[in-house]
Amino acid sequence: MRERVTLEREVGLLSPHALLTPSDSAREWEAETGGQKVSNTFDVPFRWVCKLQVEESHAKGWAEMEPATGVLVGPRHVLTAAHALDPYYKKPTGQWRIIVRPAFDGSRDLGEEISSDVRVSKGWREGWKDVTDPGAYDYGMIILPSDISSKPREELKDNPLGHWGHPTLGYKTLFTPLKAEYLEGKSIYCAGYPRGMKRAMWVGSGMPSHILFRTGKKIVRRKRGMNHTALASLGEDARGMSGGPVWLKTDSTLYLVGINTSISQALIELEGGKQRKEWRAHAARVTIEFFNEVSEWMKGRS
Repeated sequence: MRERVTLEREVGLLSPHALLTPSDSAREWEAETGGQKVSNTFDVPFRWVCKLQVEESHAKGWAEMEPATGVLVGPRHVLTAAHALDPYYKKPTGQWRIIVRPAFDGSRDLGEEISSDVRVSKGWREGWKDVTDPGAYDYGMIILPSDISSKPREELKDNPLGHWGHPTLGYKTLFTPLKAEYLEGKSIYCAGYPRGMKRAMWVGSGMPSHILFRTGKKIVRRKRGMNHTALASLGEDARGMSGGPVWLKTDSTLYLVGINTSISQALIELEGGKQRKEWRAHAARVTIEFFNEVSEWMKGRS
């Protein structure tokens, strides 16, 4: 049975103390095996996926650095990977800026915004690392100067943009922790801007793993990160997906369950002593700790 949840309407989030267990009547996301280009980025949830471009200030003007992806989760709050904001969060804002373009499809978008501030997780700032839990602390937030979610937009038939998890404009999307046990064995999806895709938005599906740390049949602890296979077909091109949303769909509801952080290759042992290389993506999972820290950023308390 689903536990009771409470909406915090000031930021459009669910209570961080109400871990959800969705119904098991999951519906498949309509995406081709191996992923595909998003045909209409103004659809939900793609309208909240943002193309990010970090730029550094130089004597001759602004120079573009490595691009990344983000997802709008509040009126002016864009979640992304912490490494996409590093080392810029340590420098004065006049030395850098981040261009945020919601729903960018290579030619059109839902406006161009420039960051006013950023945050990265406490774990990232303090250099916490756990080789058994990649991506655990690799999350941060871009804060925009003003609310971009409530203004009517001609491109959306004069409807406001809203954001992921908005109580009335979220269109059956939720941003809240899910029980770790529920995620294992479920299909997940992710979207963003991989390198080599001519700046187009891409969406793919896969399976999550390494969410629970086990010894034999005993669960020792729940991890803060997770691995998944949704980016396997992209290989090295997946690096532009850093900061993009990872979600689960069930009961026609989309649950934001993580933020993409990195991709690596692993050797898989096969029969006969043979080995095969396999691409494996890593993500920061939306745990209670993740949710609480992000909530404080959105409320301006840290």
